This record gives sequence, structure tokens and C-alpha cells, in this order.
Amino acid sequence: DTVRQVLQTEEIVRFKGKLPAGPNVDTSDAVIVVEGRGDVLNLLRHGIKNAVAVEGTNIPKEVVALSKERTVTAFVDGDRGGEMIIQELLQVAEIDFISRAPDNTEVEHLTHKQIMKSLRDKVSAELFMEQNKWSRPGSSGTKAKSSDKKTRRGTKSKSSKEEKATPKEKEVTKEVPAEAAVASPVFVKQLDQLQGTKNARLLMGDEVADEVSISGLQEVLETRKDNGVNTLVMDGIITQRLIELVPKAGI
Repeated sequence: DTVRQVLQTEEIVRFKGKLPAGPNVDTSDAVIVVEGRGDVLNLLRHGIKNAVAVEGTNIPKEVVALSKERTVTAFVDGDRGGEMIIQELLQVAEIDFISRAPDNTEVEHLTHKQIMKSLRDKVSAELFMEQNKWSRPGSSGTKAKSSDKKTRRGTKSKSSKEEKATPKEKEVTKEVPAEAAVASPVFVKQLDQLQGTKNARLLMGDEVADEVSISGLQEVLETRKDNGVNTLVMDGIITQRLIELVPKAGI
């Protein structure tokens, strides 16, 4: 155990020479923002190497800049302190998802099972604010920044109208297989069972390999690589991010 802890400590890097972080923060498309060094260490202990710590409620400018380029999940303690971190992050950064540890527990003390469940059960920042009756300051400006983030990740368009049209065209293209699947009783049955659940099913042939909530689908796809799953059936909207992740997951 001592050797393992030493190795894990050595894996911690200083993001931008300042913030405790996992070694994959610089290269990962998705980043997990946590409160402190102990949280980063515990996630490393369980194989998660893309976390970075803000070390308090004064959010560093490095994290703010990072949030404009990456898909960011805030993973905080299940107490008042965690709530304060979320509030501060939403004030200054572009947070995509929010995960919380179980009530009255801290991220640095979670087990592997608790960590995976918390991350799988993450919700979008907008839904979290709606559930807690919060509002993001300068919401119109935030939406504009969100659009900029998507543009930077993909191919830059010549006009804002083209930026809005491109995702819609791709969504229509992805809906064609869904219509063609009407001929398959297996897919019709899966779609009927999923209707209204806001869930997704990963299929291996005609068999269901896993069923997850739409909010946790991105995390699942990011961790699955060519494991036999060849079909995704879902009760939800096909986003640009899903279109990018599905082929990487071998589907």
C-alpha cells in the first residue's frame, strides 16, 4: 500500500505549474474539477487521471480558461462546502456537468464504487441550476460562450447561422438509421421500452449489454473501447458530442 501511494503521489502533476492535477489533464477532452489535492489523489488511486483541483472557492484563472476548451464536470463533496464550490464555478467558468458525493461525504474518502456511481449520475449544469432554483449570471453571455466552445472543438464556420445549421443537419442524418430500424422488431421493442425513460441501451447484437441514464451516457462511452457493443438505442436527443464519441467507442 505504501509503494502504491508513493507511485500515485508521483503521478500528480502541477497544471500550469500551479494546480494539483492528474497526468492526463493536458491531453483529455473531458476534465473533472475537484476541490483539493486529496480529491485528485483519491481519483488517481481509482484510475481517474483527468482531474484538477481548484484548492478553494477562489476559482483559479487556469480553470476558467480550461473550461472554455474542454468538457468539464465539477465533482464536489456532498456538503455545504461542495455547494459553495459549485456556486463559485458557475459564476466564472463554463461547467457542463455536476457530480456530487453522497450526502455528508467527501470526494477524497469515496470508494471506487461510490466514485463511479457519482460520476455516472452527473447532471447537466443547467438541470442542476433548475433543480436548485439557481440562475447563472449573464445567462445570455454564457450561451454565447458555450457556442464558442463548440466552435473551437470542431471546424470553424464562416457565420453564426452556419454554426447553428451544422449540428441540425447532422442530427437529421443520424435519425435516418432510427427510421430504417422500424423494420427490425428487436429495435422497435427496445425503443418502445425506452420511451419516456430518458435512458440509453448499449446492445451486443440483439442482447442488452447495459442501460444507463442519458446524463451518464457520455461518461460510459468515454470508458468503453471495442468491447463487443455495436448498437446504441436511446430515448433522447442526438448531440454533436455523441456523434463524436460513438465511433470512438467502437459502435
